[in-house]
Amino acid sequence: MKKLLYLLPLLLGIFACGAQPQPTQNTADIVNATLTAIAQNNPQVVAPQSTITPISVQASPTAIQSEPVPSDSPAPTGNITYFWPLVLPEGFVLSRENSRANADGYALEFMDSNQGIVLRLLGGTEADPYQYCVSYENNPSEPVTVRGLEGCFPAATGGGFSVEWKENGTHYIIGGMSVSKKLALDTAEHLESIDLSTFLGRLVP
Repeated sequence: MKKLLYLLPLLLGIFACGAQPQPTQNTADIVNATLTAIAQNNPQVVAPQSTITPISVQASPTAIQSEPVPSDSPAPTGNITYFWPLVLPEGFVLSRENSRANADGYALEFMDSNQGIVLRLLGGTEADPYQYCVSYENNPSEPVTVRGLEGCFPAATGGGFSVEWKENGTHYIIGGMSVSKKLALDTAEHLESIDLSTFLGRLVP
């Protein structure tokens, strides 16, 4: 009996220890541990991003070329002669607004407004844009002597005639709207040579 009483406190102590509740795991810790394990076993694959490199686009310039002047057209600088008509039929008046001159060429215009005739004298660079003694198969140019030199009546459209010649390498034209061959040639045969300053002086009103 004494032994039983001696062992009773010991048995009660053991029972009390066995009756203590077992500590429970934190739910959040369990979830975090699970997610960590999944992430470690299944590493995330990141798709490579394509790189866009900007490209500079430049517009290609359009070259525009002017038509070349025929090689035999330009007049040698310094060889030009400034011609002025000595005689013109009655009724012709100088058109100053359409007349001009410089060191390389000149354009001189006379008009007969009553008959609708425009007579022009071109020399040097003012004559060069026109093809010298142009001729066509069905509209040929006509050779003619001008101031003792070889010249021509170039092909005409019927609106008027002109006469052309070259003197000291410089191209000259006399003619225009409603101009006859006779008027063009007579004017060319009756010209005076003057210097540039005198020519320009005559253009002043």
